[in-house]
Amino acid sequence: MAEIVYRSVELRTFGTTNRWFEVREGLYDGVQVRGKDVVIPALSGRYARDRIADFRVIRLHGWVYGDTEAAFRTNMEATMVALDPTAAPANLVVHSPLYGVASTKTISARTIDVRVLPLSWLHAEIDVELHCIASPPNWT
Repeated sequence: MAEIVYRSVELRTFGTTNRWFEVREGLYDGVQVRGKDVVIPALSGRYARDRIADFRVIRLHGWVYGDTEAAFRTNMEATMVALDPTAAPANLVVHSPLYGVASTKTISARTIDVRVLPLSWLHAEIDVELHCIASPPNWT
């Protein structure tokens, strides 16, 4: 069974695809807030203001590889289609027990940035930044 899925593409599986991604940020952290405290120059400290969760940053790091050049190209093309920054937000799913989650977690997120480092004809390293702008930007 796939452990991480985005746009129905398996990003982390054991033996069924040649993709191995991990969530580096955003599963338990990564919420950006709107609002800030006010500094009053004549007083010490700050005046606390309301803050609300604005969006969540999710960072993925992974590898795509293939046994042959053709398999590698096929895997890369499928991966890059799933990570298309111009596409609408889609569900990112993390299945338990990965990262200690008790049950499957899902969040709607959009790809913001993809960085690809080709390491060989059969292997590439990929960094991905996604944002969840749902209100609130939480995993369910």
